[in-house]
Amino acid sequence: MSWRSIGFVYLLLITVSESAWSKSFDFHDPKGFNLIEFSLAGAYESGFLLGQISATSGFLEFDPAAPEKTTGKIIAFTNTAQAQARDSNSFLKGPVLFDVERYPTITFDVQKMAQGNKIGQSVQLVVVGDLTIKGIKRKVTIPVHMDYFPGKLMERRKIEGDLLVVRSEFRIKRSDYDLGKGKLLKKVADEVKVTMTLVGAAPKIRSKSPLGLLPLRTKSSHDKKQPQRHPIRQSPTPPR
Repeated sequence: MSWRSIGFVYLLLITVSESAWSKSFDFHDPKGFNLIEFSLAGAYESGFLLGQISATSGFLEFDPAAPEKTTGKIIAFTNTAQAQARDSNSFLKGPVLFDVERYPTITFDVQKMAQGNKIGQSVQLVVVGDLTIKGIKRKVTIPVHMDYFPGKLMERRKIEGDLLVVRSEFRIKRSDYDLGKGKLLKKVADEVKVTMTLVGAAPKIRSKSPLGLLPLRTKSSHDKKQPQRHPIRQSPTPPR
């Protein structure tokens, strides 16, 4: 096999392997762009208690060619919960609602996905997973819209890589997760609307070539073993 043929096979294997492997998207958001918003009908004077959680983490393994095979876990940190009305922040974080001292995270573990419509790099999916709030885990089914942006991480973080934007709007029941009890919440609807927009990043990593096939260089005159040279040692000056 000629060197040209070996080089062609090497490039082909790299192309196939990169396109066939799923990518791990990190949803840790140090700049606070990710957002999970929630609302409770009938709370306070405005009729809604609007709040948001801004700190997230977790990973999704996403293959653009097979988005329905996505797996992973998303984590939201309850200590970043903020209400639209500042005087209600302590209420949101207190034991009646999120109880952030005892339950610092909300988690969603993806179990399976069913693919819906796909247009270009965008896809609509129905996701089944385990949602855990205040230590209570329940299986939920939610609609998800994913937008895949290859090469766009450079614009966001000045490094090579891809972006994955995940959007969803769904509803849960407070009573399923022990969110709110007592006279104060009697007039509040049991239904909670959750809206989330999350951005995951997959930096480009220079992986090793598949199957260890590396181009071999031909021997040259520089590859021949050169005679070892020793530094010239100077004789010590005799004492006078």
